[in-house]
Amino acid sequence: QFLYFIGWTLTMVFARAAMVLAAVVLATLATAQATPAPTYPGLSGRPLRIVCDGGQPPFNYIENGECRGVLITALTDALTRVSMPYNITAIPDGSKKKLLAVNATTGLSQFDVMSSFTTIATNKYDDYNFLITMDQVDYTAVLLPKYQKAGGSLTGSVLRASVMYLLTVLLLFVFGFAMLILAFESRSPDSEMMADCDGWGRRILYALENAVEVMLTSGCSGAISSHALRAMRTLFAFCGLFLINILAAVITSQLTAASLSAGQPEKKDFRGLRIASSGSVLGPYIESTEVGAVRVIVPSMLQTAVDFYGANPLNLDGYVTNTPVLKYLHGTYGVGKGVMSKPFRLSSRALENKAMPASYGLDVRVHSAINAALDALRKDGTLASLIESAVPEVEITPVDDIPVDSTAYTATSVLCIVLYVATFAVVVALVFHNMAKKSSTTDDDNNEETRSPTTGVVAAGATLTWRGQTYTVPADGSEQAVLDAIAKGLPLASPSESACVPTKPV
Repeated sequence: QFLYFIGWTLTMVFARAAMVLAAVVLATLATAQATPAPTYPGLSGRPLRIVCDGGQPPFNYIENGECRGVLITALTDALTRVSMPYNITAIPDGSKKKLLAVNATTGLSQFDVMSSFTTIATNKYDDYNFLITMDQVDYTAVLLPKYQKAGGSLTGSVLRASVMYLLTVLLLFVFGFAMLILAFESRSPDSEMMADCDGWGRRILYALENAVEVMLTSGCSGAISSHALRAMRTLFAFCGLFLINILAAVITSQLTAASLSAGQPEKKDFRGLRIASSGSVLGPYIESTEVGAVRVIVPSMLQTAVDFYGANPLNLDGYVTNTPVLKYLHGTYGVGKGVMSKPFRLSSRALENKAMPASYGLDVRVHSAINAALDALRKDGTLASLIESAVPEVEITPVDDIPVDSTAYTATSVLCIVLYVATFAVVVALVFHNMAKKSSTTDDDNNEETRSPTTGVVAAGATLTWRGQTYTVPADGSEQAVLDAIAKGLPLASPSESACVPTKPV
């Protein structure tokens, strides 16, 4: 009974505790349901109305019917920091201008903040309460790869009129000094040219060879016996070095100019090209006389970029938009399929591309609170990190200052490899050939040494073979004469004709 009493008591205690806990939970839920939605001063009890379009990824774009991008992420982060309620509505790209125009002219609007970039005139800032985020003032274009600015060719840099003129002058000096060599050396009794060259054809080649060496290296391989010609050689060598240095300087300057002309296209290179743009301000600028491009109006830069890197149905030569947006599009869809131009700015600063226009009638307390939160995002680096993570770093491919055709490069490389292999094979073959020849010669020498005479008198009239030579023994049969002839390897002549005279083996 005691145990029964204890169990019943514990059961009642737990039951009462469960009832109290349930009552607390129900009361909490009822209180939460009865609590009104949070409000913010200046919003009249409603959430902040945000609209966004998909015009400029990665800053603002539509994905699965929802707003995405750096701007909307930064804005919602700022609103969360100040506990401001909001709702977001995605709008078509083309309706942004209408909403802004109604707000600017009447002050009535269906939005409080627009998550988008807007290009406006600076004298109309009062019509837009822009929030603190960022400005975009740089524009960049992507062109087809064929518009890459390549440097001049090696042939074009070398085969120029100035280079050919200097080479002609150098050749005149060569021929002039060659004529002097012929004139002076043909009259010198100690002339190497006259002694070694047995015809005037060879003498002319000798003179030209030494004249070229003097002009290029200040020296020559042939001996010059005339003192006057040696003095002239010094003068011609000085002129040759002077001309060679000038020639090198001219070629270097041409190659430098060619390398400077290579690089990214500039806005002046857009003239006559079909360039796509979606902005109402940038379009007229690229059509102006300053740029001279043919503008193609497109509704969406995202779809235009995808088409441009694909089938290019609009037959575009390129497209242009804000630099960060273009880096995102090019880095995401077109790496290796186009060439980026150098960034440029509009010639007039009367137009700027600013982010997040706010409604003209937005309460100043709401505007100030959002600006303070956005400024905190900018100062603590959150905004910069968002942009850095969203915009890929596009590596600009360096341009060769001297372009080389891929076919020519491949053919030259293959030829060099073949020549290197052939040279190595010939060297190896010569090494083995010399080793085999040396081994054969050693064996023959050993055999001959075995058969060689050492002492005694050799019978007169007999023949003797030693190291490949057959000797006839002199009439006097002198052993010493035979041995001396063999030692010298030459016939031994004497007035008594007692030398060993080698005879050809039969």
